[in-house]
Amino acid sequence: MKKQRGFTLIETLITVVLLSAILIGFRYTLYSYYEVVNRSFSCRYLEQIGNSTVEYIARNIINAKDISLSTNQGNLSSFYVTLTDEMGANYVVTYSGMNDGIKENGVKIFNDYPPLKSDSHVSSVIGPKEEIEITEFKGEYITRPYPPYSNPPTFYGRVFQVTLKMKYTRQGDNDDINDYEREFTFTSQVSLKMNEIAIGVL
Repeated sequence: MKKQRGFTLIETLITVVLLSAILIGFRYTLYSYYEVVNRSFSCRYLEQIGNSTVEYIARNIINAKDISLSTNQGNLSSFYVTLTDEMGANYVVTYSGMNDGIKENGVKIFNDYPPLKSDSHVSSVIGPKEEIEITEFKGEYITRPYPPYSNPPTFYGRVFQVTLKMKYTRQGDNDDINDYEREFTFTSQVSLKMNEIAIGVL
């Protein structure tokens, strides 16, 4: 009867080293995938908040009788929209950019901003190593010429543009996973008629 030959110590060590290398590479791949998924989730949330905010404001100011800009037009500024209610009375709505969100008459347009932090990503939640920041909010008038067939051809319409800029940051864990930053810009334009808009600055 032949004696069965077992694994030598060298063969066992080589097998352990190879399996360890495979597991380390697999772990790094899974971690990188986890990072990408979390970043994508947070960026989608940020895009949803940004687009919804500027579109909401644009819908509300499309029938404005007057839009006035604040004198302090810094990165986070305000503007004042005069509207008319069903009884024909005028009222003013203030839109302001704050660190904790965009506000309409002092009330946040979206209550789930800034999002809560959690160890796991769920609706309206970001991870513990992530930050979302509002870097700019402003309203401004821009000029846009009408087509050549307009009468008179030199007439310029007024367009009011709302701009919102936000920055997403995710901290890296080590030298292999670097910090990740991405900036987003959201804009919405509303065409206004010159004879219906009184342009002023407060």
